[in-house]
Amino acid sequence: MPVGVHAATVYLYTLLGIQLIVTTFGPLRLYLLRAQKRSFLALCSEACFGVGWATATAMGWYWFHGARVLLALRKDLDTEPQLIFESIKRFGLKIYLVYMFVTLISLWVFKLAFTFMYADLYARTVNIRKHGLYVAAVFVPLSFVAVILAASLECRPLSTTWDIPNLLRTMKICSPMISLRTQSIILVLTLTTDLLLIALPLHILHSLRLTSPEKRAVAFIFLIALLSVTSAVVRFTVLEERGTYGSGRLDSTKVYWMAVLTLLEIAAAEVAFVLPALRRVVLCGGGGTRRRAGSQVMLVRFIKDGNEREVLVDRADEDATVWGFEQR
Repeated sequence: MPVGVHAATVYLYTLLGIQLIVTTFGPLRLYLLRAQKRSFLALCSEACFGVGWATATAMGWYWFHGARVLLALRKDLDTEPQLIFESIKRFGLKIYLVYMFVTLISLWVFKLAFTFMYADLYARTVNIRKHGLYVAAVFVPLSFVAVILAASLECRPLSTTWDIPNLLRTMKICSPMISLRTQSIILVLTLTTDLLLIALPLHILHSLRLTSPEKRAVAFIFLIALLSVTSAVVRFTVLEERGTYGSGRLDSTKVYWMAVLTLLEIAAAEVAFVLPALRRVVLCGGGGTRRRAGSQVMLVRFIKDGNEREVLVDRADEDATVWGFEQR
């Protein structure tokens, strides 16, 4: 009798659905913002997003290819050990370590993209403290170094992670992918960095000259990043409840769940970055005006000669008329 063909088919199409989201959202953002002029910090943000999108897309399609191969193998095999042996012959064990590092790189490059995006926002904001931005600019790269070190030092020597004879003999493997200690460190640093990045834009909201509905709309855009936080917690919780961490055993079902939930976490981070481009909150058009709301800073969006730009200006600044803005 074939080994879990139905479950493998469901996994294949679930992976395909998530991967289509990951693949299409990157070009979609590029298309939506094609006419917008970008500062140096904004270009750095877009570059980081591009790297994260490229690594996530490549990894996702490779996993989809692997899922198709495993589905074909399942139709001809009768036991789980046979499936493990055949999959090792085709893909090896190093691929799991590569998958681990590519996942971390993709997630943290997205975090750097957020950091540069907020740095650009802060740069266009007058009279605002930037301590939170400085903390994020230091903490995000350091947290990346920490998770890479945690993953690299979990199994020593590192070659034990692809020790095939030991796996076939004991059906156990040493891998940061299924280490409770390493995954706990990654979860804590993921939540810390995500919450820090969520707090940064909220710090600016009180300075903007917005009505209450507009403030809620802008807050909603940035709080979409909670999707990434939620998906990280769900991934860790589900895999822990299924006995993935600390067992030393890596069967095909655990690999399926791990791949789907990890790709879902990456997709959530990408969607959180792209959605503001899908739902632009237009606070002021070219030559338009806004009423006072008791603050010193205002976000102005205007289009001139086919080029779109947003700036944060001081309401009391006499030069604000340069941006097509008149006080009332």
